[in-house]
Amino acid sequence: MKPVKKLNDLVAKKIAAGEVIDRPYSVVRELLDNSIDAGSSDISIYVENGGVTNIRVVDNGSGMSREDLSLCYLPHATSKIETEDDLLSLKSLGFRGEALSSISTCTKLSIVSKKQGEEAYKLIVHGGEFLSLNEFRGSVGSIINASDLFYSIPARRKFLKKASAETTLCKNTFLEKAIPFPNINFKFYKDDKLELFLPKSTLKERVINSFKNKFNSSLLEEVSCEGEGFKIQAVLGRPELHRKDRKYMHVYTNKRRITEFAFIQALQYGYNEVLPGGNYPIAFIFIDVDPSLIDFNIHPAKKEAKFNNLQTIHHRLVELVKSFLSQYHYNMLTSHKSSAPIVKELIDSKRDYNYTKNIPVKNDVVYKEKFDSFLENPPTFKSHQELRDEVTNNNNSRSYKYLGQIMDVFLLVERDNTLYVIDQHATHERILYNKLTSQKVNSQDLLLPIEFEVTNEDINLIEKNLDTYLELGIKVAKLDDDTYKITALPSFCKLLDSEIIDFIKSKKGAKADIQRDLYDTLACRSAIKEGDPIDPVAARELIDAAFQLDQARCPHGRPIWFELTKKELYELVGRI
Repeated sequence: MKPVKKLNDLVAKKIAAGEVIDRPYSVVRELLDNSIDAGSSDISIYVENGGVTNIRVVDNGSGMSREDLSLCYLPHATSKIETEDDLLSLKSLGFRGEALSSISTCTKLSIVSKKQGEEAYKLIVHGGEFLSLNEFRGSVGSIINASDLFYSIPARRKFLKKASAETTLCKNTFLEKAIPFPNINFKFYKDDKLELFLPKSTLKERVINSFKNKFNSSLLEEVSCEGEGFKIQAVLGRPELHRKDRKYMHVYTNKRRITEFAFIQALQYGYNEVLPGGNYPIAFIFIDVDPSLIDFNIHPAKKEAKFNNLQTIHHRLVELVKSFLSQYHYNMLTSHKSSAPIVKELIDSKRDYNYTKNIPVKNDVVYKEKFDSFLENPPTFKSHQELRDEVTNNNNSRSYKYLGQIMDVFLLVERDNTLYVIDQHATHERILYNKLTSQKVNSQDLLLPIEFEVTNEDINLIEKNLDTYLELGIKVAKLDDDTYKITALPSFCKLLDSEIIDFIKSKKGAKADIQRDLYDTLACRSAIKEGDPIDPVAARELIDAAFQLDQARCPHGRPIWFELTKKELYELVGRI
């Protein structure tokens, strides 16, 4: 092994530069941070040939003096902190003094800058070597050119992608920096052509302008809340707005986009009951935290942070999302209207029962005592013929007409000149799920314990979840080295032995996730199924409960009905 030697300054600077600047977008990130920290109200960035040929940033910020320019390209030279204590109260995006030093080492760097009331100066540094610093013409602010990227580290260029791909990365970084600063005008130029202009706006408008035509902007809302030492602003999509990936789930903390699973998890907890399985919301979260409660000095690109109050923020974010979603009740389903052909004769006119009792569409009381027996158990069914006279003479009145069941799964209802097609299984499933989550869990001992064999992997998972199972009314105990037994189950549990064993062996995650999965399964198993006939009395009870739901979706996120107005029906048959 060779003896230990201290690296010369140039090699050390190139190594450090490689840690900060790995692609053109890294230059974009660092220069935009500096322009924002300088208090700019207008920032333009020009990317040429994917950023390899040149990256130029023009701003109207505070600018730099001649003395500032003479120091700014040196390692660990910064205007943003002075003492160790300053790290505990960071308010700027940059603070390490690495950006311009690293950029100057791997590019040909020139900076023209002017402070208010002073002369403008131009600094030129190539490959980390100072070339000149002279008086120049310019307005207040800075113009920074970083050209010929990695000319001094040619090995790095081999790993760059095509210019179009690098430009896309630069543009994504530009958006990432621009979104949390709606008070600044931003412009992005590709090869001297204006690609994107983001004028000063509200936070919601900034998100919409940043992703034009990517999603239905009319379904976005801006909401906010506060807690001790933090404030949350959010631009949230209504439940109709979802994707198969997390591309538009962005979390910013103190104006920096970070990777924090707890906040992504909070979004998923908030939305889980209204989105279809495997789908994710459109959500942009902006959290401002007291700088003394957060540490960004743990990641080279400041993509991660340590929080003193992570759980508090997580809990408050879940509450904010659920509060936002609760305002829509069943009206959030209007975007799911269908233009499918309507059955010419839906039902025998003799079953056109007219009811006038007012049932509130939005009601905080989801269940009524008189429906308890129906909600707890699937209804008992009679044939329509047996009940025809009974229903016709029924004196209970409602504000809708129940037209009947079609295809052994859909209930047809006319209400306020609108036809509702209600999925009986999804509706009953949601009702049962809500009842399960609202009632107290009572555990019931089993006369004969359920025994099952386990693997080492099963054992680790079961032992980890024992307390959670117990809180859900499931008592699990070890019998011997490779066998466990279930000695008690919730009183409402109607799963087969094999189903409860599979559940215990397979469920991972937090208590809330496991509880939700259990209740999902129980509600699905107990609800009326497709193919089950339903008598009009039970159907009306189901419809009454449906119109009082706060969440008009099944626990898996599917809508429980769609609606067609009279006008839409006229359009379908050409009457309009």
